[in-house]
Amino acid sequence: MTIQAQGKETRLIKSFSKLKNYMDEIQIAVKHYNRKELSEYYDNLIKIYNDRAWDTSRIEMEIKKDSLFFAKELESKNTNCYKLKQRFDIDWVVDLFPVEFSQATAGNNHYIAY
Repeated sequence: MTIQAQGKETRLIKSFSKLKNYMDEIQIAVKHYNRKELSEYYDNLIKIYNDRAWDTSRIEMEIKKDSLFFAKELESKNTNCYKLKQRFDIDWVVDLFPVEFSQATAGNNHYIAY
């Protein structure tokens, strides 16, 4: 195998690793956020992953396309499943500046990063 072929194979392996992480995020949305409408999409991703049906550029395009999906659509559709305990501002940002964020919970702590 040439050095160029090895580099391409390495990039493909890394891309499928990213796809797997992305699939894990979709699975969380389906299971924990009760986003049943994503089940078919998730099942399709599993087939694509198992068949190794996409190349590196297609994987990157799919993940990038859906990064906006998470920012706008991951909120729970069932507003009765959570009770708001406390609301507070985190920071001020100019409305023209795109801000991405991530959140996680560990025990009784809730972490937000942007």
